[in-house]
Amino acid sequence: MTKSQLNHEMNSFAPITLAPLPENPLVSVLMTSYNYGRFIGEAIDSVQSQTWPHWELIICDDGSRDDSRSIIEKRAASDQRIRFIFKQNGGQASALNAAYAECTGEIVVLMDSDDVFLPEKIAEFVKHLHLNPNGGLIAHFVEPINEVGRVVGPPIPHRLFSGWWAQWSLTHGGNHGGLPPTSGIGLRHELAHRLFPIPTDFVISPDGYVKGLGVFITNVVAVPLHLSNWRVHGKNASGARAGNLDGYETNLKVQRQVLEKQKQFLSHTYGETFASQLNLEELGEYRHNLLAYRYVSGGWPLFDQNRILRQLIRTFPLGSVGGIMWRLVFSIPRCVSGSIFYLWQARYPLKRLVSRVVRRGQTGTVVHP
Repeated sequence: MTKSQLNHEMNSFAPITLAPLPENPLVSVLMTSYNYGRFIGEAIDSVQSQTWPHWELIICDDGSRDDSRSIIEKRAASDQRIRFIFKQNGGQASALNAAYAECTGEIVVLMDSDDVFLPEKIAEFVKHLHLNPNGGLIAHFVEPINEVGRVVGPPIPHRLFSGWWAQWSLTHGGNHGGLPPTSGIGLRHELAHRLFPIPTDFVISPDGYVKGLGVFITNVVAVPLHLSNWRVHGKNASGARAGNLDGYETNLKVQRQVLEKQKQFLSHTYGETFASQLNLEELGEYRHNLLAYRYVSGGWPLFDQNRILRQLIRTFPLGSVGGIMWRLVFSIPRCVSGSIFYLWQARYPLKRLVSRVVRRGQTGTVVHP
């Protein structure tokens, strides 16, 4: 198919139609938990502190072995809006599926049990979905915090996508990188109905599936505010992945999983022509993780001996940070480049401090198609 023919076919590529949102919608918060007893009380408190009163909280504990169960039971006993499910460990997708099966809201909000909502989060979601009646996936900026609640970096993502991004995503490796992690996203029930149950092979990062398919189904509503705190620590996936081999390998696995599900969805909904447009190597984040994985694994001693990797590096824009840094890392001896790579990739206190100073007062930007 030629490019002009593809552009013509794109006319059938459109977001789903959504029913009018009730004036006072019920918001279902789906929280998954696994051995986060030291955090889950604060997470539940942050939901109970919402300025929007019409919510329900469904907590699915995925076989925790700490004191999570007793904390959940105690909180639920004091608030009839809180319900809980205890199940054997099966991974985060299975826990989300169990919670979703019990919810009844017109809006579905996702939450990790080690994160924290700001009091106005749900009210802002309802407000912005009323202002954008054609949007089914809603997102906002989140601020990373450490185990004790101290801010450790600038709001993420750096830029937030808004609008109908399907066509752009199709030609950029299924990119949904302009969306935050789990506790920064929500769904209209029409979208949730199409996405759940989430495939249970997403033992971690089921939010990647939700975002990856969501951008091909509905408009994104971006709320240009910081409304959640995203906990980064050594026991969760995000904290454990920073700058290590297992982390990069995990990222690559999740990105391949998401792309495969995106292709299946596009092939079933729009035909194989659309699915064939997805190429994982067009996803900048995938290329970055692949290069980092090869570097950390010691896959080469010299830059000039790795033509395939050089070709990957050339795909980064010349003036981009990634392009500059990868060209630098692979053009100097490894005994020097190792320090540069660590300073660039790893998380450590000084880097967090510098990042906060540089980005102080910056919430991020919203990008429209």
